[in-house]
Amino acid sequence: MFKGWLWFCINYQLEELTKRNEMIEMINKSSSRKYSISVILLGLLFLFQNCADVGYRKPPKQEKKIQQVEEVVTPPTLVPVPQFLNESFVLKGQAMPLDVLWVIDNSGSMKQEAGHVRQNISRFIDHIESFADVKVGLISEKGNSGTSVSLPSASNMFQVNRKVASRNAFRITASEVTNGQLKDFFREGASRIIIVVTDDKSDMSYSDFIAQIGGGAERPKVFSFSSFASKSESPCRANYSDVYFTAASETGGKVFNVCDSDWSGHFDTLAEEVIEFTDTKVTLNESQIDEILSVKINGELAESSSYTFDGVTVSLKSELLNDLEGDEINLEVKYKKTTYSYY
Repeated sequence: MFKGWLWFCINYQLEELTKRNEMIEMINKSSSRKYSISVILLGLLFLFQNCADVGYRKPPKQEKKIQQVEEVVTPPTLVPVPQFLNESFVLKGQAMPLDVLWVIDNSGSMKQEAGHVRQNISRFIDHIESFADVKVGLISEKGNSGTSVSLPSASNMFQVNRKVASRNAFRITASEVTNGQLKDFFREGASRIIIVVTDDKSDMSYSDFIAQIGGGAERPKVFSFSSFASKSESPCRANYSDVYFTAASETGGKVFNVCDSDWSGHFDTLAEEVIEFTDTKVTLNESQIDEILSVKINGELAESSSYTFDGVTVSLKSELLNDLEGDEINLEVKYKKTTYSYY
């Protein structure tokens, strides 16, 4: 403690000591040695006297600063985890039942259109019969000329010989199916198709039509040959009807242009659409599936072109199952699904 005070005083009076040193040196030269010592003692006394006035100040205490280091936390990472899953199904071995009902407008403006139907309907029936258990009905005046159309003679063909006017195709169909000659036409569990051929509007809305014949799971898919434009703009003077377009849109059907001069391509497309309606469909238990890896039928690997997948449902084409023997078919579907976990 004393040493600290002494050095503080000496540093404080450093400048004055420098001046006094000059004085002491002069005295030493002119005085005897004893007087020099006295003078030095007197100088030191004077020095310490001034230090007493100043006082000793203890240096301030310095606080220690502790630097805090923040801990860096790494967030978890979302990592994809692929899963490979299998599901098995038992299917019926017989061909799918398919009921197709044609309705032909027999009004005087329909001669050319009725001729297109007569030219293509037999080929259409032959095509779909190779893929499904088909039953065909027709509402039209019987005949092979003018606006009339007849079905080929077969046990699975049934015709209502009745004239259909320009605008009552839906109304006549609803009447025949609910209380007429076609009351038992549609089979339980069968895929149902209605095809209307007309160049005019409908006097019955689609909602009223479905209310009469029934909807739900057995609601028929509707196709039509109708006008794509108003009568004033139509090349064949046909009338546009939004009813048939609504019916096709609501049921997943299709509308073909009644004014086209060649219907062979339309009938080919129609046959493919109808056949697709009979495809066997199985719904997988999982959702958000990445891809189908393989499909096996009775242990045999199926070609990828013989089935389709829409993200939830696997649709097997009719021809894939029709040639198989046995009452039951074992189907195995292997697929990949990706889940995500934090690591």
